[in-house]
Amino acid sequence: MSDSDLSDGNLMGDTDSEDQPEPSPSPPVLADQIRLSQRDMARRLSIEMSEEELVKGILELVFPRADPATAMKKASYRFDIPAAVRMIVRKLKSAREMGGWKRFDATESGDLPEIIAGGVTQNGKTKIKVLAIITAGLLGVGTILLSTSHRGVKTLTDKINEELTRLVDKNLGIECICLLDVQTPTVCPRIVLKFLQTGCCSLPDTAFRIKQMHKILDEAGASDYPCQLIMDEADSFYRSRRAVVGADEESLCKRQVKITKLEESLDELRGVAHLVLRWNVSATLVPPEGDYNGVVDFKPLVVDGEEEFLEYGDLKPNKLYCNNLTDEMFKQAFSKNKSLTLVITNSRVNTVNNVFDLAKSLQRDYPYVAALVIVGGTRGISYFPPPDPRAPLNGLAPSKDELNTKPQISVSQAMEMVDQHAGIDTPLVIIGYSQMIRGDSFRSSLRVPTHLICALGTAMSIEKMVQAMGRPTYQNSTLESNGFSHVTVLTYAMDFDTAQAYPQWLLEMEKKLADGMTLPEALSSSAQYTDKANITHRQRKSIGQKKDMLSLDVSYSGPEPGQERPGHRWLNKRMRSNPVASKLIDIATKHAETYESYMQELQTDSEVGRTARQFCDEWNESLSEGEAASLSFVTSNLNKLVSNGIMKKSNDKPAKYWLPSKDI
Repeated sequence: MSDSDLSDGNLMGDTDSEDQPEPSPSPPVLADQIRLSQRDMARRLSIEMSEEELVKGILELVFPRADPATAMKKASYRFDIPAAVRMIVRKLKSAREMGGWKRFDATESGDLPEIIAGGVTQNGKTKIKVLAIITAGLLGVGTILLSTSHRGVKTLTDKINEELTRLVDKNLGIECICLLDVQTPTVCPRIVLKFLQTGCCSLPDTAFRIKQMHKILDEAGASDYPCQLIMDEADSFYRSRRAVVGADEESLCKRQVKITKLEESLDELRGVAHLVLRWNVSATLVPPEGDYNGVVDFKPLVVDGEEEFLEYGDLKPNKLYCNNLTDEMFKQAFSKNKSLTLVITNSRVNTVNNVFDLAKSLQRDYPYVAALVIVGGTRGISYFPPPDPRAPLNGLAPSKDELNTKPQISVSQAMEMVDQHAGIDTPLVIIGYSQMIRGDSFRSSLRVPTHLICALGTAMSIEKMVQAMGRPTYQNSTLESNGFSHVTVLTYAMDFDTAQAYPQWLLEMEKKLADGMTLPEALSSSAQYTDKANITHRQRKSIGQKKDMLSLDVSYSGPEPGQERPGHRWLNKRMRSNPVASKLIDIATKHAETYESYMQELQTDSEVGRTARQFCDEWNESLSEGEAASLSFVTSNLNKLVSNGIMKKSNDKPAKYWLPSKDI
């Protein structure tokens, strides 16, 4: 990493490193002499020291040359450690003024020092946060860490504390506490404030929890607690405030002045907290290279030589969210030893046709397969041993209590227990929904995901879908040694394209930032991205929560001839082979709308799109009465085109339909 890279405040994970040894899951604890040495060095560190002195001192404290385990610890950090420490030190020193910490404008367009960091999914982003927490803590700065989902925050907190234990003496006061684990934090804030002195407090990105942190700091006197704010999974916060296409006029007007509860609570927290540095940590800021197996390396399910995808409506609850394509996926996956299939299709837990029913159904068809079911609440992790294993099982199966200890074990630990019991050659399927989207890694020491079925509904955001698709990403040496060349995926056509475009979009955005654009500029309509980075093409999932009606306001170039993405090609072919869909598309093409023309017509009260009745009338113009299509028939098929992202639909009454692009 060059010095110019550092000055831009961009910290990217190192994906160009040579093959590195696998880090031990349980490295040696710090020796007493190392602990004493760390305490002595920490006492001598001061923010007033020179940058070189601080970088050298922090590196020696965290990675002491006298510690035999240092080489092994460094090997698990897939980025330039000295450059990262230097960047953090430089940013923190820039926040000093007249022997104290400056007060910054912490709004998105303010002057608060910022670092944009990231790493590909499952490639050690936790280590970036750990290094940030340690470096800041040693210089008297605490950390507020915002992440997503309650389970995800707790899992992340456990990972951070595990890594902190490996690296620094506990007596230095650099530890992480989860706000969810503190009873009535606003009534007894002392525990939280203790961790904000030199440690970290993590919390989920909900308005309620952020307001709790705001109240604690407001009442305690935030000036006594200079801190850095780490926005984990920062892609969830990369949102513009333009109204969504297709909203009714009243909603469009309201959206111009509306600030979501989350944004409002974040603004309040930024206003009261004494922030000296902000981190934006994204799941996919680094493009996959080398040994890393990422989303762009996935391949669709192939049946009879043809790539296959799902359409919305293909999977029904009464069929356990299965069809001929999922059946083919299971057949291919379970025919191979050491396979690991992740299934994220069924959100049902306490009703009929739920995830547990799916596990039992699969084992009736494939009795030699082992299954894990991951759900929230008290049911946690459930293990279904193979009813008719191909090889003898080893001892007793892990019990429900063993799989759901307090604190809860990780999915990776549960997989280790299953591999020990059923053997690595036994095909394993893991079934879940919301609990499989973020947080946990889905790999054991000998097994990594080989197949993925992912069919998230439109209530899930683009960010969550990309995270779910990122569950099978990791270093691919284990994949190859287990006999697989790639991860096979079955998902919706537009979700496949979006997931593959997402790393490219963030890479192009990172380049714009490096070239001098501000974050708001890189997210504005004046920012031009390539078609390969188009994450919203035909996408019905929202940016952020659907109720917030957020939209990514950037521009994309069209695809180069012959370079259309797999899901796009497949869906075009699929729709054109359907005579009903093809005729409706032809009618819509005559009246094609762009977003710009839609907005212009909306503002001038002109006709926007066409109603189902208008489509029906035009359909029937050349037909006799006996051949005429009914309004319900036309409406149903228009809605199918909307579901598959081909057409757009407004919230007007009656609804208007239009074709946003003629490329089909």
